[in-house]
Formats: sequence, structure tokens, C-alpha cells
Amino acid sequence: MAHHLTKTIITTAVALLSALGATATKPSGGLTADSLPTRWDEAFPLGNATVGALVWQKGDALRMSLDRIDLWDLRPTDSISGPNNRFDWVKQQLRDGNYQAVQRKYDVPYDRDPAPSKIPGGALEFPLSAVGTPDSVTLSFADAVCRIMWGDTMSLTTFIHPDIPVGWFRITGAPADFTPVICPPNYASASSVDDNSHAGDDLSRLGYTQGDVTHRQNGMHYRQHGWDGFLYDIDVEWNRQNDTLYGVWSITSSLAADDAAQLTAGALKRGFEADSADLARFCDSYWAQSSIAIPDSVLQWQYDSEMYKFSAVARENSYPISLQAVWTADNGRLPPWKGDYHHDLNTQLSYWHAYTGNHLTEQLGYLNTLWNQRDVYKRYTRQYFETEESAHSPANRWEDGFSTPCHRQPAHGSHITSTCIGNIQPTKISSCHVPTRSSPMWRLSSSRSLTSTAMACAGSNTVQAQRYSIIPRKPGLPT
Repeated sequence: MAHHLTKTIITTAVALLSALGATATKPSGGLTADSLPTRWDEAFPLGNATVGALVWQKGDALRMSLDRIDLWDLRPTDSISGPNNRFDWVKQQLRDGNYQAVQRKYDVPYDRDPAPSKIPGGALEFPLSAVGTPDSVTLSFADAVCRIMWGDTMSLTTFIHPDIPVGWFRITGAPADFTPVICPPNYASASSVDDNSHAGDDLSRLGYTQGDVTHRQNGMHYRQHGWDGFLYDIDVEWNRQNDTLYGVWSITSSLAADDAAQLTAGALKRGFEADSADLARFCDSYWAQSSIAIPDSVLQWQYDSEMYKFSAVARENSYPISLQAVWTADNGRLPPWKGDYHHDLNTQLSYWHAYTGNHLTEQLGYLNTLWNQRDVYKRYTRQYFETEESAHSPANRWEDGFSTPCHRQPAHGSHITSTCIGNIQPTKISSCHVPTRSSPMWRLSSSRSLTSTAMACAGSNTVQAQRYSIIPRKPGLPT
């Protein structure tokens, strides 16, 4: 019934939009710089909702930070154990002037314990000592490809397959020793990094044994064991054809059936051009769903950049978008706010433009997760609110009108769940301007979409909302 209703909504919406008969256009902009960014949260982002990469420079190396959406430490927390895990108990403490008891029960364990938490994957690094720093770096929103140039002598092109958890790099004109190495996260010792990014605890607090990196001819492999039998793998393999180096990386986890080494081998067998063609077809379809024409070039760029990021983090069958999506912090520490899920504005705002932008298929990744986990939410509602009503219903609000505080519960299996009804806002936008590499608006401290912010800024600019032109996709209904 629910599946039929969802399909009916999507086909009806597309039919109405297609009736206008207009043609959507791809964005013409992207990210451009004359050097690589030197912070992970200002990097050039690539992704396909399952894996992601951040392209930047760390020290004397070109770095690709690799991540996967299902890399989690899912150890339980005791904050919801015991008889006092009830909303009525929380309200009674407030009435008695004893709210510190609530903080000790719920907030202290969250701040004290390193997990449950999202964890980083690792990185590939290419040494720049022999080739120097590039003089041009671009990321095209229209084709989701990052291109790095060293004048006319050398170039690196990198992208991620739209559906398969593999990423490609092609390097022309490079010396023979310009090959990647896998750089695993440092799980064994404390980090001294302080990059003002709301960084979490040291990764060493997780208590993992540092994983092993193994070498083979034209390839490397890394395996990291986590909590309670969880593990993940990174594999990279390459081959050289004349003066061009072709390489593929993959990152997989024990929560899925993927095998990293098999995926890289399969990609090299298919070839760079075949996977590039797959990406081109995806981008053509994605941008054909809608486009928006805004006279103000600042807002146009902002809208296009957010729609590009949405294409990198949302799919019909993907996990929902978490705080940093597929771009977990690469600074030797746990990610800001542990990269977790709060099914309030934190998750919802990332999908708002799916409706008006005609990207209902990508929205299903969130809706399907909520639907599949409904029994978990019902159990929580019965336990915590002691009612059969929804945990988000008006009946479960404070008597003075304020919503309940944020109380987390442990994840169940491979499904990440949260019952936070509060509102954490990792990023705030103070002005309307074109983000640059050094601008906080582009930093990846949150994957939350800024599309609505761009639209809201129009009210304070010379551009008026009624001048916007929304162009739906070409005719054609989904099957």
C-alpha cells in the first residue's frame, strides 16, 4: 500500500510538471581554484551516496579522503537504560528544579563516550615533491568530475561511479613514481589537530587495533577492524598505458556484501571510458529533472552547488543523509557531533528541495528508511512516551509548548536510528555571497542543503521571488 502510494505521488508530480513542456538545463558553473585547498572541510567533494571523496592537499601530498556511509561504531550506550528512561520522569525533574539529573542521564554519557559514532575511512595520497603543486583545480557541477592541471604538462581527472562504490583517477604526463599510497586513520595514538571544526574525540579513544596495509604489484589494500566484529576495507589498483596512469579505489564494509578488491578489479576490466559514460548518463538524467533560472548570479551559483551536493549524497536506496554524509572529517578525530542522525531539521532540511526540484526518487532514500524502521520508533514511543502515538505528535510536547529535549538511543543492527527531537544547527549562514575555498559557506562541516537559504536571501537582494523560472524535466513517466 505504501509503495503504491509513493509511486502514485511521484508519477502524478512528474506528469504535472512535464505538462509544461519545458526543457531543463545543466548548470554552467562549478568550483574553481588556482591551487588545492589545504583543509579537509574546504575540499572538492565527490560522491554517490554510498562512498565519497574529498580532494585537497595535506602537507606535500595531493590527498583524496575516502569515506563510506555505513562506516559506524555501533556500540550501545547506557543512557537509555534503567527505569527513568521516560518523558514523565524528565518533566518531573524539571518541575522539581532538578534538571541536572536529566543531563547526567542523557548528556553526560554522550559527551563521555566516544561512540556510537560515524568513523572515517582513510585516504589516498600522491606525492607532490616531484611534480610540484597544480595551478588549476576545477569541479564541474554538470558532470561531477574534478580536474587538476599542472600547466600543459600533466593532468589528473577523478570521479566516482554513480551507482557502484568505486572512484577513478586518470593521470597523464606523470612520472613513473607518481602512484598513490593508502593512508589509514590513526587509531593507535592521540591527535593534536585543532582545526576549529567542532572536532570530536581522538580516534584512539575507540580502542581499535591499528589496521594493516598490504602491498602488491600495482595495488594496495587496507583492512580495519572495529567494534564487535565490524570491519571495512580500502583497495586501490592501477595500471599504466603509455604515459597515462589509470587507477580505481573502493571502500567497503562488513555491513554490505561488497568486496573492495573485486570491485577495483571489475572497474579496471570495464575501463575508464565505460564508467565515465555511466556517470555522464546519470548526470544527464539528474539535471533533466528540473533547473532554475535566477537573474542573480550569486544565488544561481549557490543553488547549483547545493543541487550538485544533493546528487552526491542521495539515492533511492541509500542511507539517509547524516550530518557530514559521505564526507566524514579527515583530521584524525571523530567527526563533529559524531556524524550522527537527528531526524528533525538536521535530516529533513537536506531533502526539502527534493519536492520543488522534482527529485522525488532521491528523497525515497530517507522515506524508505523511516518506513522500514517504523517498528523501532513505535517501540521507543511506547517505552519513552508511554503512549501509542507518534513520538513527533503534538500530544508529546511539553505542556508549555516546547518540544522535548534531545535523547539518543543506540543503533539497531546496521540501521542507524535516533530519537532526537531537538534542533542542532552545525552551520549558520550570516550573509548571502558566493562561497570560495576560504568561505565558511562552502566548508563541509555539514551536508545540510543551503538551497532554501539561497532562496531566502533573494528577499534581501534586488532579485524578486516572482522572477524565478522553475523548469521541470522533459516529458516521460517513471516505470
